[in-house]
Amino acid sequence: MFAVAAIGETAGLLEGNPGQLLYQVYGIVAVALWSGVATFILLKVIELMVPLRVSQQSEIEGLDVTQHGEALQ
Repeated sequence: MFAVAAIGETAGLLEGNPGQLLYQVYGIVAVALWSGVATFILLKVIELMVPLRVSQQSEIEGLDVTQHGEALQ
């Protein structure tokens, strides 16, 4: 948006080049999709090895007690 041709050899939106802003939006969307897909795949691989979530009973009792052994005196 604010790119200046005199500095970076590419004009931005304010200098009459809306295409540059579109390239940046495409880049943002591509990175968001890549990150989302990669995270999903990694979580599925990890889930095959260890559970990602504690049991419902552990959630009801409280994770401080079930996972850390803490208790109120």
